[in-house]
Amino acid sequence: MDKDKPPAGNLEAGSSQDNTNPLVASRAELERIREKHAQLAEKYKSEGGYDYVIGFDDDESPSVVRKGDELWYIKLDGTELSKWRYDNADLFYEGRAVVRKGTNVWFIKEDGSDLSNQTYDDAHGFRYGLATVKRDGKWWFIKLDGTNFSEEQYDQTTGIKEG
Repeated sequence: MDKDKPPAGNLEAGSSQDNTNPLVASRAELERIREKHAQLAEKYKSEGGYDYVIGFDDDESPSVVRKGDELWYIKLDGTELSKWRYDNADLFYEGRAVVRKGTNVWFIKEDGSDLSNQTYDDAHGFRYGLATVKRDGKWWFIKLDGTNFSEEQYDQTTGIKEG
């Protein structure tokens, strides 16, 4: 590596080497997508009469919208993901989102379908292919397909962290 040149991943947008660094081009593209999604969120907020619109982190994941006390999801084109209304609705991570209605907590997929027929007392979103779920005072891990990662259960967890 040339000692006078920074590693490719450290280049800043706008530097003279932007056109040769795919990481910088990716950052520029990410900013373009974020700006487009922010504009769409504002458009849907005003046209749909939503109290707020949050999400559209990429070109596939639905966004959470709220009107009054109800939350639900809309697709990038503004259409509703499903007719379900929730008390709480998280953003999608790894293609799954935690939703709550009353005392029931479960996961849905980006197409609006339930991940499984399981409901929980509490849950934390997916990271690195695993999520933490709680029922009857015990926590455990599930995989992206909704099946148990292991049979071990815990009194508490800190969720999934890198490393």
